[in-house]
Amino acid sequence: MRLELILGLVVVAVFLAGCVQLPGVGPAGIASGVVVKSFSVVSPEIYSGDDAYFSFTIENIGEADAKNVKVKLFGLGTDWTIPEKTISVGDLTRSSPAEKIPGGVAYDEFKATSPSGLKVDNTYTASIRVTYGYTTSASGKIKLYSKDYLNTLPIEESRKIRTTSGIESFVATKGPIQVSLAGLPRPLEYAPGGKGSITLVIENVGQGGNYWASEGDRKIVITTFTVYNTNCVPKDPIVTLPRVGSKMIRCEFTLPKVEQFTTLPVTIELSYNYFVDASTSIKVLKVPY
Repeated sequence: MRLELILGLVVVAVFLAGCVQLPGVGPAGIASGVVVKSFSVVSPEIYSGDDAYFSFTIENIGEADAKNVKVKLFGLGTDWTIPEKTISVGDLTRSSPAEKIPGGVAYDEFKATSPSGLKVDNTYTASIRVTYGYTTSASGKIKLYSKDYLNTLPIEESRKIRTTSGIESFVATKGPIQVSLAGLPRPLEYAPGGKGSITLVIENVGQGGNYWASEGDRKIVITTFTVYNTNCVPKDPIVTLPRVGSKMIRCEFTLPKVEQFTTLPVTIELSYNYFVDASTSIKVLKVPY
């Protein structure tokens, strides 16, 4: 197996030529995590009984390391002979866009022998499924003011503060599963015994599907979700994302005493497996005699 960090213009040209078709992906799907840069057959037409070679190139364009990456060939049918249906790639390192460092890249090929003795020409669709383990991490700060302190400010200044967003900052790594914070349109205000809440929003924005135990279960694991010193991970950390839309996890926490202003740290990490598919076609010609 050949692993490279940079493939150059050849891969880009193959990708732009339209060899990759991603079935079942709506317009909202964004290329993220491990993506199929190219998937094609070396000879688009072969004779019945001949060998076909399906080559692929994949790249990790996300900001987390991809673990246990595998590529599976499927869809050709039982009348094809395929010695190796799954290729284990290993791990692909994360990309670092800020430093202009690309993520790990792998390319290889499958060999498949076409059905023998065909009486008519047939066109077949071959697909690959790339599976891998991934994480999405995020950190941020939310604003907390003392209510008594705000009440001592001039009315206009106090009003201005109270109408700003309650989120000071929030940064998440790029990947097929994205997170954001909601439910905090204005800063929190401390009063004795007061509580605050915030909502974690989780959404599949990629071009494939997330899973945990089996492909298609749409599950992820919330490994970390803390606000200040409150652990907000649900009792059952394995949650199922909806087919459409997002999953929301609400966290309630006790506000710490503050004299004027402070920020509360938020830390999030999700673990999951992910898959993405690509397809190409090959025409098998009948025996010419």
